[in-house]
Amino acid sequence: MVKNDPIAKCHKIAIATDCVLFGPCTDGNRVLLIKRKNDPFRGKWALPGGFLESGESLEDCSRRELVEETGVEGIYLKQFRTFSEPSRDPRGRVITAAYFALIRAQEHGLRATEDADEAKWFFLHKLPPLAFDHKKILEEGIKAMRSDLIRSSTLFSILPARFTLSHAQDLFECLLDLELDKRNFRKKFSGFSFVVETEETLRGKKQRPAKLYEFDAEQFKEETHSDLRLVLI
Repeated sequence: MVKNDPIAKCHKIAIATDCVLFGPCTDGNRVLLIKRKNDPFRGKWALPGGFLESGESLEDCSRRELVEETGVEGIYLKQFRTFSEPSRDPRGRVITAAYFALIRAQEHGLRATEDADEAKWFFLHKLPPLAFDHKKILEEGIKAMRSDLIRSSTLFSILPARFTLSHAQDLFECLLDLELDKRNFRKKFSGFSFVVETEETLRGKKQRPAKLYEFDAEQFKEETHSDLRLVLI
């Protein structure tokens, strides 16, 4: 062993991942939690996650833990921060890399296995007490998701292939937890070059037919100012 080897000094530090999955719906934004099967915090609700295994990347670890604890797979995860407070885990020093994702919750059946007794969606305004420092991780995850939402094409990944302006506004308001002026939103949102009007309409029972739009990913990449913050002004 090399004297004062920094690697040798770190052998008692564990690495983990935690995932903040958002599943917005018409009634509000939701987050996916698991009920812990083992100590510490047995029976408490927590974010899906677990320890990094040998030969595994952080991304692979986050995906594996999601499948093992919730059954959710095949989604795109974005890392937004690491949490390294020495006392965050009563078992010892654990540094966790946190990821978030926006998904269409209705397309993913939940299945709790491994270290989880149950996997369940909770509304953000009706959360149970969370284990570890997961309340803080969730709060930071919300900030990261909202920042990403207005600077990327994330919104369109959870909208259907063809959508109405009302649907887009409802989803945007749900995720940002605010209310936007309908007239202003429709004018600015439909004015983006990457929001393309189609020849189709959606017919409701009472309302007049609503125009359907679709997202042009190539145009979004070419747009100099692809920033959804404009609809907030």
